[in-house]
Amino acid sequence: MKTHNARPYSGMPKDVLENMKVEQFLAEISAGNAQALHSLYSLLSPLLYGLSLRITRDPVLAEDALQEGFLRIWRSSTLFDPRKGSGMGWIITIIRNRARTAARRSARQYVEVGSPSYLETLPSEDLSGLDRVVMGEAVLRVHTCLGKLPDQTRDAIQLAFFDGLTHQELSQKLSVPLGTIKSWIRRGLAQMKTCVSGSENISLLDLLAGEHVLGALPFQVENAFERRRERDAVYCMAADWWQDQFAYVAMAIKPVTPPRRIWQSIDEAVSVTRNREAISWEWWLLPAAIAGVLLFQMF
Repeated sequence: MKTHNARPYSGMPKDVLENMKVEQFLAEISAGNAQALHSLYSLLSPLLYGLSLRITRDPVLAEDALQEGFLRIWRSSTLFDPRKGSGMGWIITIIRNRARTAARRSARQYVEVGSPSYLETLPSEDLSGLDRVVMGEAVLRVHTCLGKLPDQTRDAIQLAFFDGLTHQELSQKLSVPLGTIKSWIRRGLAQMKTCVSGSENISLLDLLAGEHVLGALPFQVENAFERRRERDAVYCMAADWWQDQFAYVAMAIKPVTPPRRIWQSIDEAVSVTRNREAISWEWWLLPAAIAGVLLFQMF
C-alpha cells in the first residue's frame, strides 16, 4: 500500500475548499485587486501549467497559454457567474482553450495512442477514506467513472479533451469510421453522466452539451453552440455541468511549477493596464477641477 502525507481534515473536501478560495479571489479581482490575481496564480499555476504542457507538448506554447489565460482572467473576471458553474471550471476552461488554440496553430498534434494517460497521475485505488476526502471527492468520483469506461471510449474522450481532436480528427488518428467514433463518444458521455450524477435520465441535449464542452464537435459549429449557450438557459445548465466535470478531469494532471518569468510578464502587463487607467482618470479629473474653480469664481 502506498503511503501519503497526512494533512489535517478541515471537515470539508479539498476540492470544495479550493473552489471557495478561487471564487473569493475572482470576486476580489473583479474589483481590481491585483494582489488577488497573484494569490490565484500562486494557488493554481502549477496545475494550469501542467495542463497546458499536457495539451501543447511544448514549454513555449504552454507558457504563452498560461500568460494569456491569466490576463484574460484579469480582464474578464466580472463575467464569471458563480450561479452558472464553479470558479475552477471557468478558469480551467479559459486556460484549456488558450492551450488548444496554441497547439492547433502550431500544428503540434503528435500525441500517440497508448502514451501515458493522465489517469496515471491520480491517486491509486488503495487510498484510505480520509485520504480520499482530502484529495478531493469530486475529482476521485469523475476518475472512478472514467475508469469504468471501455478502453477505446476512454482513449477517445481523453484525446478529444487534452488534444483538442474533433470527431473527424479522432476518426483519422485512430483509423476508425467516423460513425463509430461518434458512438464511442456519445456512449461514453452517457455512461459518465449516469455514473457521476446517479441519474439515467440522459437527454440528447445533455450529450450535445457534453460533446461541445469536450471539444469534439466540428470547429465550424462551435460558435453556433456558444451562441446557443448564451440564449438557451436549459442548454447553458447542461454545458455548465459538463464544464465542471471536465475541470475535475483536468485537476488530475500532475502539477508542474512554471518558470518565474511567466508571472513577471503577467505582473508587468497588469501594471501597464492599471497605469493607463489611472492616467485616463487623471485626464478626466483635471478638466473637472478647472471647471470647479471657474464656477467658484463666478459665484
